[in-house]
Amino acid sequence: MLDEAQPSAERRDVQPTERIGIVNVRRLGKESKLGKRLQGRVDANPAAEFQRHLGPVISEFAREASLRLLFSAADSGIVWSDPRLDATSAVVGRLDKATDRKAPVPIPWPEPPPAVFSYVRLRVLGERAELARESTAAVERLSEKVASGRASVGDRRELADAEARLKREILAEVAALAERECRARGITLLLSMGDSGILDADGAIDLTETLLKALGQR
Repeated sequence: MLDEAQPSAERRDVQPTERIGIVNVRRLGKESKLGKRLQGRVDANPAAEFQRHLGPVISEFAREASLRLLFSAADSGIVWSDPRLDATSAVVGRLDKATDRKAPVPIPWPEPPPAVFSYVRLRVLGERAELARESTAAVERLSEKVASGRASVGDRRELADAEARLKREILAEVAALAERECRARGITLLLSMGDSGILDADGAIDLTETLLKALGQR
């Protein structure tokens, strides 16, 4: 399921937290010299080779930048983030230098903005705003089948695909509204409750009700 927890009242007492950054690992694979060299190789496990070099670079970068958290863009349930949190290009430069002595000296990463978290309950948003009705119905049908114990391996795979499709469709509907509301409130990172692994976020704004109202005013 996209998220399990029940909606709570919107909180407004948000304070900046410590420094954070975001890295798009897919872009690292496409833009780094190492990633380009490993593309198409069949004599080794390119993914494992890439991660073997990337791990130490990521750790060193996080220490140098005094980051408390460094998110993976694809795996963290990020709905919207301030572009200034994106450290991908800075990490590409460091990875290039670590794997190619002739690579230029990496450019410094600009000072990121204060980390101000917020979250949204995408499943609640989709159901109450009646977004992506067909995908919602598919998820509910397959979820019931899984819960009953009658689901096959194919059903479980279909459920995972339906949940991913539902998330994409809801995000497409709310992306512009989410960015507008985050910028208006000084929020720099909006996460999807459930997809990010968050079960509770004391002190963070729940933007679900705000986005529901904005959707109703379109």
